[in-house]
Amino acid sequence: MDEKHTTVLQRVLQLCQQDPEFATELRKNLNIAPSANSVSIQSSQLDEIYEYCIEKIILKQAKEFYDNFPLSSLVDGLVQDFCRMETFRRKDQFGDFCMSVYQQIERITNHLCKNQDLAFIAERMWGYPAYVKWGKDITPSIDNRVESEPIYSVAGLVFTRSYAAEKSKSALSALSAIDKLKTLVYIIEFKVMMKSTDYDNYVAFTSLLNDIYQCRNTNHRGSEPSQWQAEVLERVMSQKSVYYFIFLGALTQFINLTKESVPLIPEIKHSFENMPPRAVALPGLKVLGKIDVSDYKSKWSK
Repeated sequence: MDEKHTTVLQRVLQLCQQDPEFATELRKNLNIAPSANSVSIQSSQLDEIYEYCIEKIILKQAKEFYDNFPLSSLVDGLVQDFCRMETFRRKDQFGDFCMSVYQQIERITNHLCKNQDLAFIAERMWGYPAYVKWGKDITPSIDNRVESEPIYSVAGLVFTRSYAAEKSKSALSALSAIDKLKTLVYIIEFKVMMKSTDYDNYVAFTSLLNDIYQCRNTNHRGSEPSQWQAEVLERVMSQKSVYYFIFLGALTQFINLTKESVPLIPEIKHSFENMPPRAVALPGLKVLGKIDVSDYKSKWSK
């Protein structure tokens, strides 16, 4: 049966399910009225047929979604996660939906973070300035970066300056889930050539991925969310119907970026092979002015 006929059949079955009179008339016209030699189509049977048709459509959509995906060894698992995600969305099971969305992102993230070329890129880029030069007559490139003091390093952008030096010493595969995601976004969205004007986009996308992660965690039992996590959940759950589509959009963006960027990883690595390693500066104290402590010393010495 071709796709056109399958669609017509789905509509007929849906009408049979929704309108008993239509189902009765259909049986009469097809001469399948209940008799000793025929079997009546029960509502439960119609439900099963209808669900089977929907599942076939979802599977087809999942395979199309991951068509030409560069990490071929992951595709079967990703397709299964996609099908589960869509099933949970139809049933309005938001927590399970978020878990299935995140599992697709997590599967890809963990795989990429074990990639040796990507690990080399991450290790080499941490100490370099976060932004490349850009403007009139300037072509952004990996080795042409904003060197003005104080240097805002890649590690400072991804981890925040307070944790930059410490976390940059960890292997890419050993970082926390959110740190892995923020690292990958820097690499796959901006190809390690982020401009200062890209900062808001970087924060918006990584924050959205973090929202998915926090909603996925609602499947965990026995732990209370922090105040910040509770605020995220309250914001999302108050607009749950909207966030179904926002999270699907984030997943689509992540997949498209992966498709686009994975083939470029060897080229990015080659660029960094010509750039010597740079240490990530420790966070320092910023002196705003001098304070005359002589009065305090005299008071405390009495």
